[in-house]
Amino acid sequence: MIIGNGKRFIGYEIIKRLNVQKQHSVLTILSEAVDPAERKRNKQHEVWQGTFDVKECRTEAFILQKLNYMHLNPCNERWRLVEKPCDYEHSSAAFYQFGKQGTVPIRDYQDFLALLLEMDEDERKVQRDESTTSRTRAQR
Repeated sequence: MIIGNGKRFIGYEIIKRLNVQKQHSVLTILSEAVDPAERKRNKQHEVWQGTFDVKECRTEAFILQKLNYMHLNPCNERWRLVEKPCDYEHSSAAFYQFGKQGTVPIRDYQDFLALLLEMDEDERKVQRDESTTSRTRAQR
């Protein structure tokens, strides 16, 4: 819900700025992308792609896979924004490669992984406690 609302309000702002800048060709493309069913509900522009797949990052291997994907994305053939991941201004690649902070402060994923592991251990402890309580009740 938070992401959906964020996308909606950011979309409104993008359309507003495109109108101010008289970017009619871009507005036309975004208008033509609206699904007919959505058009009937008065939707005028499609700013975002239709899919948003949330992936829970619960292992270090999976986190590293996603970080590598994000870091390499600006270098891939489709975008060709930079030659090396650490050259992309909005990437955390320089932080992980050189320890260099960019314009947006970066925290190491390992800090979050430690919290995740702690939460998992707390959850397992609660489950063990509940299981012990259930067995004790059953034995009475």
